[in-house]
Amino acid sequence: MKEQVMFNTPDSMDSLMGWINAHSGDTRIHVMTGAMMMYNLIGRDYREESEMLQKLLSGGMVISVNPEAPHEFGLVADDGELVLCATDWSLFIEECKCLE
Repeated sequence: MKEQVMFNTPDSMDSLMGWINAHSGDTRIHVMTGAMMMYNLIGRDYREESEMLQKLLSGGMVISVNPEAPHEFGLVADDGELVLCATDWSLFIEECKCLE
């Protein structure tokens, strides 16, 4: 997942809340609703991703990164066989989901 460069990334939740609270009335409600909906979405996706990776890793798989191309990720079985390879983390996660 890459940052959306068109938007500022706050340094902390306090910083985000300060920006939200600088708005008033209905605007604050809409901004807060959108921010918290995204917070919940990212939290859910993170938990699901973590659980899936823990399951694969507890089954003897390991994640490898190509030292010559650090953006390439592989999933290697305990016998050393390359199970899958992807050129970016999002693609890697999608491929891992297919193994479940």
